[in-house]
Amino acid sequence: ARPTSTKHRPTAIAQQCMCVLPSAPRALGLARRHAPFLAHIEDLAASLREARAGREASGKAARAAQDLATLAIHRRQIGDADGAATALSAAADDLGASLHGRVDGSDEEPTFSTAAQQLIAAETFDAFLRTGTLGARPSSTYTDEEWLGGLIAATHEVGR
Repeated sequence: ARPTSTKHRPTAIAQQCMCVLPSAPRALGLARRHAPFLAHIEDLAASLREARAGREASGKAARAAQDLATLAIHRRQIGDADGAATALSAAADDLGASLHGRVDGSDEEPTFSTAAQQLIAAETFDAFLRTGTLGARPSSTYTDEEWLGGLIAATHEVGR
């Protein structure tokens, strides 16, 4: 039966104030069923983080190699053959270190290629100043494009 007294009926203001308070949803119990999938996702995430760290370290080593190869060229231009040789050796070491994380088609690939071309240019320029020739192709780890780019850069240095 409906209350007849206004004491028991909510007023219009009270009706407007009545609302549903938010609460957490009840647990569905799906965590156990999806545990293998979630574990697989965590493994993938860890693998991606590790690969990214490797690519970033590889990119840093390649940029360091590029800087050292440029320094070697400048040292050769001013007649400091010993300083150039030291910089070339360090650049080759850094570029070799960057090979460990090299992934074809990765974001760091252009960084490696640029560093490789600069190292090839420095080695070729050094060979030209020592022997009067461009020298032999130093390594098979470079692509044909990197080798050609390095030779072109070396000819610019010879022209200076």
